[in-house]
Amino acid sequence: MAPIGSSISLRLIGFLLAAVVLFNLVMALAIFAPLGRSRGEDARLPLPRQMAAIVDVLDAAAPEDRPRILTALNSNTLAVAIVDALPVPEDGEAGEGRGQPASAPLLMRFLDAYDRAFATRDMHVDMQRQGLLDRLGGGGDGWSAVRIFVGLADGKWVRIQPVRGALMSGVLWRGLLIVGVTGLIVIVLLVIAVRQTARPIEKLASGARTFADKLDAPDLDVKGSKELRDLAAAFNDMKTRIRSLVQERTRLVAAIAHDLRTYLTRLRLRAEFISDPKQRERAEADIEEMSALIGDTLLFAKSVERQSDLNGSTDAVAEVSAFLAARREMGDPVSGLDTDAGPLEARIDPVALRRILSNLTDNAIRYGGQAELSVRGEGGRVIIEVADRGPGIAADDLDRMLAPFERLEPSRGREAGGAGLGLAIVKALVDHHGGDFTMSNRPGGGLVARVSMRAAG
Repeated sequence: MAPIGSSISLRLIGFLLAAVVLFNLVMALAIFAPLGRSRGEDARLPLPRQMAAIVDVLDAAAPEDRPRILTALNSNTLAVAIVDALPVPEDGEAGEGRGQPASAPLLMRFLDAYDRAFATRDMHVDMQRQGLLDRLGGGGDGWSAVRIFVGLADGKWVRIQPVRGALMSGVLWRGLLIVGVTGLIVIVLLVIAVRQTARPIEKLASGARTFADKLDAPDLDVKGSKELRDLAAAFNDMKTRIRSLVQERTRLVAAIAHDLRTYLTRLRLRAEFISDPKQRERAEADIEEMSALIGDTLLFAKSVERQSDLNGSTDAVAEVSAFLAARREMGDPVSGLDTDAGPLEARIDPVALRRILSNLTDNAIRYGGQAELSVRGEGGRVIIEVADRGPGIAADDLDRMLAPFERLEPSRGREAGGAGLGLAIVKALVDHHGGDFTMSNRPGGGLVARVSMRAAG
């Protein structure tokens, strides 16, 4: 199985997704980082002079006027109230009285500014450690002033504190929501764009695989970006050129074969006038070998160009059974499949299958003395095997034997094995139908020729 990262779509999506996430992080930091804020803004409290003015107004106001003043001072970000006494600190909070040093440098500077503003009044500050979101939204060095109490002349205290969560819910969460939704929309659009970009490449790969099996496969659609259009047009031109070369080769081989057979016919007639019977017999045998060689060469050339129906199917069991019956009648040493075996439909032309069986069986009888044929279904494939008990082939020579005109025995005589086209023809026919052809040494001696074709249905 190919690695996950090998898909061009997944790679592009991964790179673009990383860029979007990084962009959103930078934007979040730029929006919520406490750059350029004053110490009062970091604490989310009014500035010292503003708080001093609030306390002075409340201290000078009559008791009956204070509620109206408090109503005017209170907002969705600031809460001002008058209490009778200092509260007991809650869990996680610490109190910092006047004149006592703060435990954090930033908070100490914050308290010094308020100490100067309320030099003649009692002041008490409640602090608490900041959370992660507080640090992103307000900065600081670990501590935050959550409320300030300033004493009045009548013994009461003015409590001033920010409305808890107002800044976070009003700015931070809204900003995070906008960034998140924007990122999600961008990711969806990127996925669609990448898929639209990669789809023509996938069609090109599919077209290349189809062309490998079928020379008259339709051309690719020339559409998409400029680069993809150029690539599709170049691929179509290459297909036309290759198809033309293959057809020209077949016509050339057929023309040569036709002319050679004309001369062979003349030679066969002239051989009849040879007076020496032995010489006449040898001449006729040579002519027959030359005729068979020409026939094999022409068949190999046509097998590559052959445009059979790749969507049709053949009952491999019936074909092998009929082939075995015909060979047994001819007296050939063949064995294998029983006629009552179930049908197995394979994606192969029946004429091509018969030629494959004939070549593999002839090869097995020639080198192993007998041929054993078998057919079975396996994982959506139809497997046909032709085995013998001959001497086998060295492992290094197995692949070389499938090339045209390759033989381990250097002679080209028909009695010594022919010109080396039998297995090459089998491989060409199997490849053309989208199958696999392999040869391997058989345990106990001999060879196994294995043809694997796609099952129909």
